[in-house]
Amino acid sequence: MEVIGINLPESIIEDSLKAGSSFPFETKTSFQRDFENLNKPDERDLFGGSILRLGEQYGVDTLVTRYIFNELQKKKDFF
Repeated sequence: MEVIGINLPESIIEDSLKAGSSFPFETKTSFQRDFENLNKPDERDLFGGSILRLGEQYGVDTLVTRYIFNELQKKKDFF
């Protein structure tokens, strides 16, 4: 599968879900750890902003990403 010049295996979704399901429940992602540290930049723009910009550029609906991105922004701004 190739999207905008990025080659991904056809099984990328299944592989990613399988890898994630092997982690213990209490495992935090680097994004979670960064987000909890108010003095540290996090990956919000990488994982949210990039998806929103690419969705807009290619006409792909990103309502869920936009909702999550906005909610995370509100939480970060609150602290």
